[in-house]
This record gives sequence, structure tokens and C-alpha cells, in this order.
Amino acid sequence: MRQIKGIYKVKNATLQELHGRANQLIAQLDWFSIDHALREHNREADELANQAMDKGTSRVTRASSPAAVSATPQEFEGS
Repeated sequence: MRQIKGIYKVKNATLQELHGRANQLIAQLDWFSIDHALREHNREADELANQAMDKGTSRVTRASSPAAVSATPQEFEGS
């Protein structure tokens, strides 16, 4: 998000290409907004992002579909 807003620079060459393409597409829109959503407030998106990253690294995910993600937030206490 901060890269799209121009707060942070994109240093990775591959990401620079994607960033440039994203900016081209954004420029074609009549309206665009981007905001940060904490993981705990958007479990489904977090799980989908994890699945996509795992797929890219050929790892197996713990949930096979968004429906498998619990809709009820769970709290865990760690040491």
C-alpha cells in the first residue's frame, strides 16, 4: 500500500515492473482508493494471500478454500 501511495520506494526490479503496471492501470480509473486492513480484520483476504504465496512456492496450505476459513475470530495467547 505504501509503495502505491508513493511513501516507500520500490527497489526490487521485478516489483518495479509490477508497480509501474499497477500505476498505469490506476491512472486509467476514474476513482481509486487503497487502505490498510489488519490481518485480524480481514481473515479471508489474509488466507487467500497465503494460499497464493504458498502456490507460488509449491507449499500446501492449511485451508483448501475461503469457506474453510473460520468466520469467528479466535484469540490465542503465546509466550
